[in-house]
Amino acid sequence: MPLTEHQISRYSRQIIVPKWGGRAQQRILGARLLLIAAPEDFAQPLAYMVGAGVGEIDLCVRESDRALKSICERMRDLNPDSTVTYGNIAQPPDVTLAIAGDASVLDFIAREAPPASPTVLARLDAPGRIALLPAPPPCVRCADVDLFSKFASRSDNAAFVAMIATTEALKLIAGFDPPSAPSLVEFRGYESKATPLRSSAQRCVCSDRVRA
Repeated sequence: MPLTEHQISRYSRQIIVPKWGGRAQQRILGARLLLIAAPEDFAQPLAYMVGAGVGEIDLCVRESDRALKSICERMRDLNPDSTVTYGNIAQPPDVTLAIAGDASVLDFIAREAPPASPTVLARLDAPGRIALLPAPPPCVRCADVDLFSKFASRSDNAAFVAMIATTEALKLIAGFDPPSAPSLVEFRGYESKATPLRSSAQRCVCSDRVRA
């Protein structure tokens, strides 16, 4: 649907970004995001995505139903264009943002992350890492780097890495041109280095689902 005058005014700072424009904002408003994270790591990314106008956001976090209901209501007050729900992982997302802030969340991502979904996976242990997987294969399970190796101590710049990952996920949702190639970005302090990611198997577990 065309943007309303109110939406054009609300999202004007995004719309004027080069290669963004109204069409990207329309995609954002019509998109579904799956956000997987621990409670201490999802607050800022969630507020960022709601503020940007992502239409549907499914939370997959360890938290009580009462706390999550309250969070969803607060996000609705922040931006009525965005609907935040929880426990709705059965709905296929347009993009998955997975933020592993501890070993238990990393294990959950390994089990539950949708294989055919464009995915941004951030590991907040040292060194901080972000896997950018815009069009599986590879998916998080079949990349040629073990994205689920043992979780180390938490990185000093964990919050910075999480927000970089959030920005990359929003670029995927918006269809930002050109999309990032599959890659693993490693951080040493605030410096980063990217290496390509490919499928580690001749037949990726996500390939058939992507073609289906």
